[in-house]
Amino acid sequence: MSLPEEKIKKTFNEIKLPPSVRKGTTAMIDEKYASLQASESKLTKSKVWKISSALAAIVMLFAIGLGGFRVYAAETAVVGIEINPAIELGINQFGSVVAVRAANDDGQKLINKIAITSMNYKDALDTLMNHEAFLSLIDADSFVEISVICDNEAQARELVDRGQQSINTLPCAGQSSSVSSQLKNEADSYGMGVGRYSVARELIKLDSSLTIEDCMSMSMRELRERIAQINPNSEFAWNGNGQGKGRQNRLHAQ
Repeated sequence: MSLPEEKIKKTFNEIKLPPSVRKGTTAMIDEKYASLQASESKLTKSKVWKISSALAAIVMLFAIGLGGFRVYAAETAVVGIEINPAIELGINQFGSVVAVRAANDDGQKLINKIAITSMNYKDALDTLMNHEAFLSLIDADSFVEISVICDNEAQARELVDRGQQSINTLPCAGQSSSVSSQLKNEADSYGMGVGRYSVARELIKLDSSLTIEDCMSMSMRELRERIAQINPNSEFAWNGNGQGKGRQNRLHAQ
């Protein structure tokens, strides 16, 4: 192995990359150097070093670009949006939507009709909530729940506030709030959106005759109205007018 090739590979090996990417790029380096060695007799030493330096630069730019993409694609927050369809938005540290997932079959049908990946969070909510596929699912009796899961309190509050502003433009009630990752994990274990699960859990506390399975068949409106009938002062209660009882500004609800 020549000195420049050894130097490039040493530098490359210090970069953290997925195994498949590392293997493919290493193979590319080997191929390029084999080609250089085959024609080395026709090249001056200085030209070989220039080509080697150029190859090193390409490898480094590739690695840096991949690293930047991985930072961009990393989710720092998850936002659940629920009516009956339930979807999740993966948000990065820059406030952009980097992933859109369905939490149920109806959610999959919805996201198949709306493209919001790579938009900033505000534009994504505006696009979603003004799309006919979304508007066809709500009426004056609907309740829209936005749940933010984020360890960064500043980002969580920004996402919660932006979510509530978007809900306030709809012809129905709703609220935006921050919930814990623990609650999200519990909801996932039941195959439920975290917003619906948190309301269902409250109703079951008030009426022990009900089960999670019972609550799965209820709408968000029905869940909250039944809570209001038992405990009108519950933060989850809803009497059919306006928002819930004020959970929208509370962070990291358990």
